[in-house]
Amino acid sequence: MAPEKSPDTAGGQNVVKDIFERKNPDEVSSKKISSLFGGSAPAKEKAFDKYLPIGLDIRPSGTAFARVGMSGGRVVFAGGSTETKGALRQLISENELKGDAVIGLSVKDIQFRVLTLPPMPPSELDGAVIWAAAEALGMDARRIQEFSIDYEVLSEGKVLVAAAYKETVIEKMKQAADAGLNVLAVEPSPLSLYAALCSMSSRTGDAPGLTLLLNIGYGSGDITIGLGRDVWAVQDVAVSEEMLRGALNDDGSVAPKPSVSSALESLIIDIEHSFKTVSNLFPGPDSPAPGRIAVSGPGASNRGIGPFLKRTFNIPVETFDPLGAGPKLASAVALAMRGVKDETV
Repeated sequence: MAPEKSPDTAGGQNVVKDIFERKNPDEVSSKKISSLFGGSAPAKEKAFDKYLPIGLDIRPSGTAFARVGMSGGRVVFAGGSTETKGALRQLISENELKGDAVIGLSVKDIQFRVLTLPPMPPSELDGAVIWAAAEALGMDARRIQEFSIDYEVLSEGKVLVAAAYKETVIEKMKQAADAGLNVLAVEPSPLSLYAALCSMSSRTGDAPGLTLLLNIGYGSGDITIGLGRDVWAVQDVAVSEEMLRGALNDDGSVAPKPSVSSALESLIIDIEHSFKTVSNLFPGPDSPAPGRIAVSGPGASNRGIGPFLKRTFNIPVETFDPLGAGPKLASAVALAMRGVKDETV
């Protein structure tokens, strides 16, 4: 898709199909990850000697972008902007952005489900996931065509499914294309963020227990829980950078604000419930326990959030700041890092 051409309504279905569907559906792999889950970059990205595609995180609260480049075979942060209000076209023009881009979808744009499927040949998996996803989403299977769906095969006979309305995907692509960018892929921002955390943290693959990534944005927040490199749950939470302002002291103690205290209590309940839900997916004595929490997004800059979470859950808490760009830009940087191999980080 050339930068000067935006996807129209008639061609929208084909555009979405090219981005979301696998090119090799019969690939024999228990861990195949497609473009929606931040898989290997298309060959076109290899043409970049200095810069990789722009990471564009479009949310109701504003838009953030990030650029990363290659220097001496390593990935480095090359500039960006935190979530800003206003037209996307204006943001792109003022920052002289051009070329390829990867767009992020927020948790509110995607429905996630963990499905249990019986053993089957890889060639039958795509069809089985579609039917199971329709049932999990509570709709007639014929309506599933309204969604763009992708999945990752986990362990224990489980499959993580991500489903987004095609109209939403097309609209995001059109916004970027109308502003002069060439959309390479559309990704769930939480999954890209967790993939970046795995790439940049040697502990993720070997760390015992579950990793919870709490991304606190300007208008909302979300939770992603993974075991090793596999994501097992994604959900939105009622926490934001604005809500945390003045809510926590630097030592993690809660300031005397009744409304804020209630919101923090809800956050604690959401985290506890998420940990428990994922642990229950692993029946038996080896069920994983909470291992650590990573915090990203604008709210991660609040000095009290780390101590508050550590005091509450008694597990290690860290701030996720990919490539030193600052936690505010974490999602945009993660999108820009799509397809980057671990050894270059």
